Amino acid sequence: MKFSDKVQQQFTEAGWFEGRDVSHLYANHPMYAKTPAMLKEFIHSYGDLRVLDCKNFESEVTGELIITLEYFDFFEEGDFEDTIEMFGFPVYPFAMFEPELYRIGCDDSGNIYMLGDGNFLRSNNFVTGIEKVLSVDWTGCMELNDETGEWFDPRKLS
Repeated sequence: MKFSDKVQQQFTEAGWFEGRDVSHLYANHPMYAKTPAMLKEFIHSYGDLRVLDCKNFESEVTGELIITLEYFDFFEEGDFEDTIEMFGFPVYPFAMFEPELYRIGCDDSGNIYMLGDGNFLRSNNFVTGIEKVLSVDWTGCMELNDETGEWFDPRKLS
């Protein structure tokens, strides 16, 4: 799994290298058996890293994608079932994006979500979704209305 040059450089600076395999860190975790194949592929190579953002604009805040075993699950019992009820399908958490404190997860199709104060669909493509998170690119993002269960474009609110 490869990313754009800019995002791949961020992974490299965080400690990623060609042939890296940290699957042993995740293989015995209870969530591992449920985890979709593309997420397993990602965490085998990119797990156990803390990656700084690479946004295209000036900011005093630097975001960090933390891909560690600590975030490879939900914090509380029943949260997995809650996401199935909320979204209609399971979402598998695997990282945290700080300082915003959004959990990053994916579904069985590889869609990337940010879960937190709001629930956002960042991309319908796994690689693109990770790139959008790290580049702080919100184009094409959809937010879930918790009351109606409908997705909407948060940038079109008046």
